[in-house]
Amino acid sequence: MIRCAPAARWTVAVALLLPGTLMADAADKRPPAGKPSPGLVEQRMKKLAPVEMTFDARKLPEKDRELIKHLVAAAQQIDEAFWRQSYRKAVEIRDSLRSKSDSASRALLRLLILNAGPFDRLAELEPFYGTEKLPPGAGFYPEDLTRKEFEDYLAAHPERREELLSPTTVIRRQGKELVAVPYHEEYGRWIGPAAQELEAAATLSANDSFRRYLLAKAAALRTDDYFQSDCDWIDLKDHPYELILGPFEVYEDRLMGLKASYEASVAVRDVEESARLAGYISHLQELEDNLPSPEADHRKLGGLASPMVVVRDIYRGGDLRVGYQAVAANLPNDPKIHEKKGTKKVFWKNIFEARVSQVILPVSQQLLEPSQAGQVTARAAFENTLLHELAHALGPRYVRGTGEPIPVNRKLGDLYSAVEELKATVAGLVSMAWFFDHGVMAKESEAEHYASYLGSILRAVRFGVGDAHGQASIVELNFAREKGAVRRDPATGRWSVDAAKMRGSLHELTAKVLEIERAGDRPAAAAMFARYGGIPPDLALDLKKVQSIPVEIEPIYEILW
Repeated sequence: MIRCAPAARWTVAVALLLPGTLMADAADKRPPAGKPSPGLVEQRMKKLAPVEMTFDARKLPEKDRELIKHLVAAAQQIDEAFWRQSYRKAVEIRDSLRSKSDSASRALLRLLILNAGPFDRLAELEPFYGTEKLPPGAGFYPEDLTRKEFEDYLAAHPERREELLSPTTVIRRQGKELVAVPYHEEYGRWIGPAAQELEAAATLSANDSFRRYLLAKAAALRTDDYFQSDCDWIDLKDHPYELILGPFEVYEDRLMGLKASYEASVAVRDVEESARLAGYISHLQELEDNLPSPEADHRKLGGLASPMVVVRDIYRGGDLRVGYQAVAANLPNDPKIHEKKGTKKVFWKNIFEARVSQVILPVSQQLLEPSQAGQVTARAAFENTLLHELAHALGPRYVRGTGEPIPVNRKLGDLYSAVEELKATVAGLVSMAWFFDHGVMAKESEAEHYASYLGSILRAVRFGVGDAHGQASIVELNFAREKGAVRRDPATGRWSVDAAKMRGSLHELTAKVLEIERAGDRPAAAAMFARYGGIPPDLALDLKKVQSIPVEIEPIYEILW
């Protein structure tokens, strides 16, 4: 959201960027013609609940305020790079709308910024400006490149597989050849300044581990080698601020599921809440061994780090700020780091609290059987999310029986993101059952957690099946319904959980998903989504009942200096 701020304030709005970064890229084609009506724009914006995310920095030491300004400036540059990854015309359309002052153009600009392009991320990427569809390869590949052509090219050029498959290269045509261009070259105009901002922030940090991390991250941005900086991030100690910055998730790559998108979050740690979660990590190996998979496939996690940090973010950019608002993350995604170092889990408490109050509770009150709607709580929903992120650290990293270490995502391709989100949720709930049985969590709260899980599913399926989280959620719902663990009363249209059957349903689905990942079985994944991945007619009717409830929140960040 664009605002004018008085001198004592600094509004960190997604539409505002550093001087010198607003020039449009040269483009070969003009933006698509045909604006939507103001009514249609307003209708789409109603799916979002604006939530003020104000951070008061006025009591911080001057060095800390300056440090945060540099971190936010770096994150803004990363956001600009992401615009080029999301869609080749996104910047051109954005800048053409910025030149107009009429209210309809300003409203459309706001919607465009919230999606980093003219495709509604909360409506299965439906175009809202022009009629052109989003290419599955987004801005990472030539728009006419098919999955088959890319795979055939890889097979014909095995000596170039690594550069072409790298998560940090874009693919371009050069005559009849496909070439891989490193991110730091393709997006150097924004990556260089971002690195400089991090180096400036490092000079202001009083924490040695944070200073070391910022310098390593700056070096990584310039080389696309993130191994050391990601290890340094996991190793952060006693630091008051949190920074996620770099190319991580592959949601945007719907062609191959390989290319990582830039994202950024600047946040303040919640030290007390973070300390409360530390006890869960001590059981990581037991949770791995508890997975419903062959014992030979269980990984040895001893010695691996897995810190959990609760934060309140004060700015987010890139892949993190568009469409679905992440409330937690398990990063980095590099399987080499998972095997040698571990992962780190970050929970954005302010985003989560807003989602529960604005979306999950209202949807649950409308769609769940009343007694179970009363069992949906913020604490249970938070702990379900916590276990989801923890379960991202469990299970296979490489496909078995290939003779060489092939990451799971390379085999599952465009289906990987949805499969991994599905695994994290169901394996997380299987892990939660272990916590109940071993006294780590109160067993009497099990029904509350399952009711909160169902409420969260009914929220997530409103994204449709074009989003990885929505795809995973509808599979979970349909599978549980087939097993009798979730029911819908046809007389009332209300949904409920059969807690006695839920454990068995979750155990069975987790076993199926883990086998798909261990085998790298893309056909099996496709078959699973074909069977369970559609929204049934009765659910579609029920979702119409909650059309007046926002689908997602719209964080509006502001820093008071």
